[in-house]
Amino acid sequence: MPRPEASASPRLRAGAVLVLALGAVAAAVTILSASDIPAGTYRDNDFSQYYAGARAVAMGRSPYGETFWAVLREIGSKALFAKPYATVPEAGLTVAYPLWVFVLLAPMGVLPLALAASAFLMAQLAGIVAALVAIARRLLSGVSGGALVFAVVAAAFQPLWLILVGGNLAGIVAAAFIGGVAAALSGRPRLAGGLLGLCLLKPHVVALAVLALLVGLDPSARRRALASFAVVAIVLIAIAFASDPSWIAPWWRNLTALQSTSGSNATGWTIDRAVDAPRWTSPVAVAIVLGSFVVWVRARRPASATMIAAATPVSIFAAPHAWSYDAVPLLLSVAVLIAIFGRIGGRARALGLAAIGALAIVGPWAAYALAFRRGGEEWTAVAILAFFPLVVLADTLQRRMAT
Repeated sequence: MPRPEASASPRLRAGAVLVLALGAVAAAVTILSASDIPAGTYRDNDFSQYYAGARAVAMGRSPYGETFWAVLREIGSKALFAKPYATVPEAGLTVAYPLWVFVLLAPMGVLPLALAASAFLMAQLAGIVAALVAIARRLLSGVSGGALVFAVVAAAFQPLWLILVGGNLAGIVAAAFIGGVAAALSGRPRLAGGLLGLCLLKPHVVALAVLALLVGLDPSARRRALASFAVVAIVLIAIAFASDPSWIAPWWRNLTALQSTSGSNATGWTIDRAVDAPRWTSPVAVAIVLGSFVVWVRARRPASATMIAAATPVSIFAAPHAWSYDAVPLLLSVAVLIAIFGRIGGRARALGLAAIGALAIVGPWAAYALAFRRGGEEWTAVAILAFFPLVVLADTLQRRMAT
């Protein structure tokens, strides 16, 4: 029988690490807020909409009303959305996120902008790092050099940098999704379901990938994951209606207005702009990609991690609206690809890692540069989708090596 101190030692070490990590985060928040970093850039980027909405809720007001604009004027925001959407004649539009986002962020709304921005940055960064470490430990622990390659790719990943610079909460969603996958693959379905529930902050980008994860679980684990997911979903919906029972109508008006704009969209729904084709080309392209994914899954019956890795780029491509920062969940696909090519070894490993570098480092930055020239991110959708055939190829090579 193990001695009590022997079993307690790992817990003590874990507790000490957690305390040190929290202390480092608190120190970073203090230093960053004092130096006006990242508030200087967040003021004029995506973060300002969360701050305005959170501040409105903290004041007992609706984030879909005039208070939203009053807060933006108060902080001097010059963000692109700091006026009603240009292609929508009706004034008064604010933000397309569901109310539960702003209720959760309401504590941030009582803080000064600099402190709120710093805390939000560090929360996102800590969450993403924790999720990436978790998925690396689950998938890459037996792959020589795999964790290092994964760290390099993540550090150079353009969508991740865009989140850190602009403050979009897509980082929280990506952390919840990747962490949920790591939990599911580690046999912890309740934790997986709870984390996936947090994806409801911005659900449309990872919807198909979450479905693929649930399909890959055995029935018992799926029930437990769905139960946890449902608890989180019910809590989010409840706090939204408790804050404002009439929030659905103004939120829906903003959501539909956003979809009718001609703004940049890094999904398959605007691929017709990239190739200068008829408008119907985009829904057809999305349908073909979704159909191809379903056919591949039914024909090959891939392992759960491989199926999720393939579903992730397809999910982003098929989302009704997304920008390049919404592609951070692709780091899950990167981890799976590194694991597969690492197990294959030899020349295939070298070529596979080169392909990963091209798709995960060169591709997103090149697409982002092109987006600046074109004034739209339509070609980014192609860069995102490219991960799907690479996962299919890697799975095919792995099967051949096993026979």
